[in-house]
Amino acid sequence: MSSRLTGWPAVLVAVLAGLLGAAVAVMALLIHRHAVRVADVLVPWGFALAALGSVLPSLALRSLGAGRVAVAAYGAVWCLVVLVLLDGRGEGDYLVAADTRGWGFLVVVSLAVVVVTLGGLSGGAKRREETADPDDLARRRP
Repeated sequence: MSSRLTGWPAVLVAVLAGLLGAAVAVMALLIHRHAVRVADVLVPWGFALAALGSVLPSLALRSLGAGRVAVAAYGAVWCLVVLVLLDGRGEGDYLVAADTRGWGFLVVVSLAVVVVTLGGLSGGAKRREETADPDDLARRRP
């Protein structure tokens, strides 16, 4: 995929990145509570999977050169879905509990997605400048 997508391909990639962000956010919210007890130590494997699973697609979009719009769409839709689903239902059910794992998910994972998304938005221009013309002799040739 080229890093200079324009027109309909850029819109399509951004829409697909947004849908990916929505799906990953729902899955992260569903699995962040899972844990297993190993030798009397609670190992929150769901939290770790939610954190990695939420950050890795943004990094993949960035490294594949999907463009800033796609990275921004992924991060914005991920955050939007998490915020919408935090409200809960009328019966009082919530996907994120008010305990250590719940607050940890909201703070750590949400912050990680925002930081990686902002890094993807700012890092693209610098990388293009570095790889633009590796031949410095081209300017000196007559």
